[in-house]
Amino acid sequence: MQFLPAKNKGPLLLALATLLLIALALAASSLQALREQRRSLDSHLLLAARSVHAALAGALRRRPLQDGELPLIPGAAAFMQELRAESGVHFLGVYGPEGERLVAPLFDEDAQRFQISKRMVQVMQEEGEFKGVELAGGLQLFVYGRDMGPPRLRDRLGLPGLPVPPSAGPFERPGPDRPPPRQPPLQARRVLLVGLDMSPHLATYRSFVRTALLQTSLVFFAAAGLWVLGVVLLNRRELARKTVTLERLQSRLLDNLPDGLVHLDGHGAVLAANPAAHVLLGVEEGALVGRNSLTLGSQAAALLADESDAVAHRPVRWRQQQHGERFLEVLSLTMDEAGPAGAHGHPCAVTASPGCGERLVLLRDRTELKKLEEHLSDARRLATVGVLAAGVAHEIRNPLSALRGFAQFFAKKLAGKQPEEQYANTMVSEADRLNRVVGDLLNLARPRALSPAMVDLQALGEELGHLLEQDIAAVDAVFSTDFQAQMCYADADAIKQCLLNLILNSLQALGEGREAAAPAAHPAVRLGAVSVFGTSGTAGGVEVFVQDNGPGMRESERRHAFDPFYTSKPRGAGLGLALVEKTMREHGGSARIESAPGQGTTVRLLFPFPSGEEAA
Repeated sequence: MQFLPAKNKGPLLLALATLLLIALALAASSLQALREQRRSLDSHLLLAARSVHAALAGALRRRPLQDGELPLIPGAAAFMQELRAESGVHFLGVYGPEGERLVAPLFDEDAQRFQISKRMVQVMQEEGEFKGVELAGGLQLFVYGRDMGPPRLRDRLGLPGLPVPPSAGPFERPGPDRPPPRQPPLQARRVLLVGLDMSPHLATYRSFVRTALLQTSLVFFAAAGLWVLGVVLLNRRELARKTVTLERLQSRLLDNLPDGLVHLDGHGAVLAANPAAHVLLGVEEGALVGRNSLTLGSQAAALLADESDAVAHRPVRWRQQQHGERFLEVLSLTMDEAGPAGAHGHPCAVTASPGCGERLVLLRDRTELKKLEEHLSDARRLATVGVLAAGVAHEIRNPLSALRGFAQFFAKKLAGKQPEEQYANTMVSEADRLNRVVGDLLNLARPRALSPAMVDLQALGEELGHLLEQDIAAVDAVFSTDFQAQMCYADADAIKQCLLNLILNSLQALGEGREAAAPAAHPAVRLGAVSVFGTSGTAGGVEVFVQDNGPGMRESERRHAFDPFYTSKPRGAGLGLALVEKTMREHGGSARIESAPGQGTTVRLLFPFPSGEEAA
């Protein structure tokens, strides 16, 4: 089932935007930290290189070249080897102002790998010093180069102890308060290049980079995890909302479902049942859950019985069963995870999992549908009767009229002569009765055009009393009328015929000599009495009652009283009540019989109000 999604995209988008901002902030912070660390590394290398350069420049003796070699102060060689081992000095070189090598390399294997470039010479001429990263033998070196300065005066004169103020080197720019330096001879200009091994420093920097990236990743993934957790919580809340909605919808649907629904366990105990199931099974509301189906009576137990074994090799199908006055259709389904029992044997035979053997029983009330089917069958039967009546009525009535005429002739001819006269009169009465049967048959079969109008019920009741006065006196009965509703919207001839048939039936029942107590529904009716009364507005129209205190009907007789040709009397065709029921259907109303043995009979006729009108 599809549900309208909740409007929770706003928080998700806000959380996503927050996560992106956190990621950007972390990236910017990490980059800034890396830049600061790199600047610190470069500053440290530059400071170290300048310190080494100053120390070496003071340690080297500035003397005239002797066969391309630079004499050192005693112990200077050991000092530089120690400096190389502890300070990371990987390269030392002494070059002229144009980049030519002036002396043999201090460290032969390293000096041969590096050559000063014109770019470095140009930078030193413009800025006074060179600092940068260069490659030598596959290693990254931080190279620092600067003029070593001119020889001191005492070194040039060979007179120790005579201080001479230092002068700027040839690559140093003169300041505003300092005159341009006196340039020493060409051979006196020397550039000392110091190359520091960057490997330990780069390893430390890379370790810092890894640590920064790890911290940034941890924070980012923690934020992402919180965001995912928030999304999961929102989805779970949405799922919980859908679950609650679905449960409420399911509960409302099952409670208002017209079909009965019963959930049973493997032992037949009722686990759940909706209100319709209580009504269809005839059990008080709330008294079904928890009971075993075997304790509900034989009919209810048969409805809820497990027939999976009986239909093990048949598809699931609805079965029909009578339950009291109701006609029900029953469908029993198993709820095992392995599927319906019987598809491949009973799944619970090899497992005892929870819920094994549980069943769902659906109950459908098809009583009204059954009645409609019966009415349709009656209509078809009446149609067949109509075709038969239309075909034979003319053939029956013509010879019947001739037979009645001859019978009357013989009755007059044999007047005073017994038993011939009695036989002739019997032939006349039987011919009249047969003619009435043919007429009733035709009225029952063929449709009749009604002309409904407002009928005065009180006047109609008085007319029927006068018309049936002799019949009433013949059974020593009392006939009374009491119409609260004075007018009724009906066809005058049709309602007269209906009431006439019903009153005659009541008089015939009273004439059989079976007496019963007066019905409680209308206390005015006395023993041996027929009453016609009417009310208005209680059922959407005018109700006319024909009531007697005769012997009443059994339930089987009452249920089939409106069936054509059904009668419990020794004489009669069984068409009178069928005609009444047909006439009421044609009026859009209904006819209903209330009767019980020894309690008389009441026939209720409902004539609807005209369209757009109500009772006064």
